[in-house]
Amino acid sequence: MAHERERSEHEKFRKALGKLSREERLVCIWKRAGFSSRDIATFNGRSVASVNRTFARARRKLRDAISS
Repeated sequence: MAHERERSEHEKFRKALGKLSREERLVCIWKRAGFSSRDIATFNGRSVASVNRTFARARRKLRDAISS
């Protein structure tokens, strides 16, 4: 039973990731890999504020999709 619940949660997370834009997914991956917002911004030619907004939007989308 716990295994089925884990599988269901995993599937829910995969579907939630599919709702993110490519940019949002990449920022999440880089953040998870330990890169700072400054690192990501420098690499992509964006501002730190832009990276932080993208990350916040991605987290909100994931949280909303998983909780529904």
